[in-house]
Formats: sequence, structure tokens, C-alpha cells
Amino acid sequence: MSRSPTMPQVLESVMADRLADVHTAMPGSVESFDSVRQTANVKLLLKRRLTRENGDVEDVSTGVAVNVPVVFPGAGGFRLIFPLNAGDGVLVVFAESSIDQWQALGGEQPGGVRRFHLADAIALPGLRHDVWAGLPASGMSIGSDSGPGIVLSPTDVQLGAREGSPATEAAIHGTYFLAQLQTLHAAASAAATASAAAHAANAALAALLPTVTGPLALTATPPQIAAVATAVAAVGTTSATAIAAESALASAITAFNAAGVAPPAFLSPVVKVK
Repeated sequence: MSRSPTMPQVLESVMADRLADVHTAMPGSVESFDSVRQTANVKLLLKRRLTRENGDVEDVSTGVAVNVPVVFPGAGGFRLIFPLNAGDGVLVVFAESSIDQWQALGGEQPGGVRRFHLADAIALPGLRHDVWAGLPASGMSIGSDSGPGIVLSPTDVQLGAREGSPATEAAIHGTYFLAQLQTLHAAASAAATASAAAHAANAALAALLPTVTGPLALTATPPQIAAVATAVAAVGTTSATAIAAESALASAITAFNAAGVAPPAFLSPVVKVK
């Protein structure tokens, strides 16, 4: 003789059946990602446990949630976005009411009668059953799984760091370094130009001196003597200019070296590169 269920048993069964269709959150795996709409089709990774009429219990696949909006961090005019690949892990949460109209129109919308439904899934990327590799002991890491990244620590910013291979070379303050380098380059160019002019003036004088010295001294003409006098004056002028340019270059080198160690020095004490 069969035994009829008690009222508490009936209520428990009804509640269990009702709660079986209430979904809150579960891990998921991306099957495909639409980068234009920023939605994904997500395989839900926790099976549903069903009890058949004969009392048998069976775990069945929950299925795939389609056109799931993907959450990317963003606010205040800034955002962090990236592609999702097949197999990427996500946390899937289910909205209290239908998100169909909100997804289409935005703003405040009626939710309808649907509650905690598989059709109202939202995906948050990053959930894994294992751990991320390369987690810094102190700080935050941004980068690809297999390539260079950025590590933000309490003491520095590392550009190009990889797992097990931190960035250690100090970065150059580009604009400041370039300005100091341009000043040094201008001084060096001026010194080189002045030195070349002085050498040319000395060569010209050397070429003219035989016409007014030695055996030809008594036969030198006024134009020859005038030419030598002009050459001597040129030697004096260009030599003085060269000496001044070399002094300016020495001062520029001293200033360049001082700028390299004085704030805001060429090398950053905070930013490291690899």
C-alpha cells in the first residue's frame, strides 16, 4: 500500500522544484565573443541535478547562455577592455528580472515577471579554477599571459616585465634629456665650426707668409703685405672664437653631467624598463 506524502513533504517538493529554476551565479566558459556588441555565448559549468518521477537523480548540463553582456571595468571616462577567447573563464551572474529592455534601451526599464532566469545572464571575465601565473608579491600586473606586461608596485612602475623577469633599467626622462642633449650638441657643433675656421685661417696665413718672408721679404708688394696682415687678423679672430666655443663646450659638458644627477635627472627613480 502506497503512502501519501505529508503536507510538509509536498511543500518541500514544490519549493525544491521552484528553486531549481532560480539561478544566482556560477562559473562559465566562453564559447564565442562578439567584440562589436561585447557579448558572449557562455557554457555554464555547473550541472543541474534533476529528480525523475521514478526517484532517480540525474545531473544534466545547464547549457549555453547566449548573447550575454560582458562586464568591463570602466567609469569616469576611462575603461579597461580586452578580447575574450574561447575557453576563457567568467563568473556568470543572473539578474533579478529580465534585462532585455535595459540591454536594448539602457536607463530604467521594467523587468517583467521573469526572475533569476538563464536568459538574464551577465558575464564577469577572470574566474578560473586554477591561479594566474606571475602574480607580483606586492603590486598589480597588467599584460598578456605570455608576453611583456606592466607591474605597478608601491615603489616603482615596471614596463616590459615578464614572469620571473622584472624590469630593472631606469627609464630616461625623454623630454628633459633631449633638451639637455640638444644644448650640448649645439655647443659641440659651435666648437667644431670655430675650430675648423681657426684651422683654415692658420692654413691661409701659412700659405701667404713665404711671399713676405725670407728671400722675398725685400721684394714683397703692398698687396702681398696687406693680404698677410688680413690673414693674421683672421687668425686672431678665429682663434679667439674657437677658444670661446671650447670654453662654452666645457661648460655645457659640466652642465650636462650635473643635469644627469640633479632633479629632474635623466633617469627616473620610479619607472623601470626592460
